[in-house]
Amino acid sequence: MNFPILPALALSAAALTGYAAGRTRPAARLLSCAQDTVTKEAGTSPAFWAAAPVILLAWITVWTLHPRRSAANRRSWHEEHPPPPTPARDPHRPTRETDTPT
Repeated sequence: MNFPILPALALSAAALTGYAAGRTRPAARLLSCAQDTVTKEAGTSPAFWAAAPVILLAWITVWTLHPRRSAANRRSWHEEHPPPPTPARDPHRPTRETDTPT
């Protein structure tokens, strides 16, 4: 007699959990916290190494689910932020102390 109630309770519990997760957005909060930790902490900090897998998992997820959008975002970012120009090399100046000028 109670058998049909058990799947209904499980389904309603799953729906409530999904609703609560959608409202609180724990993944977004976790990623934001991990980004703050990675940018503020050094590579030797335990907090950095705890946050690094979160960042890596988010990066893999984005590139797996939205590869074209991710590539377009990367291209547009590189167009807006070009690398600084490299200084011109003087051909008469040696590159190392052991080199002899030509």
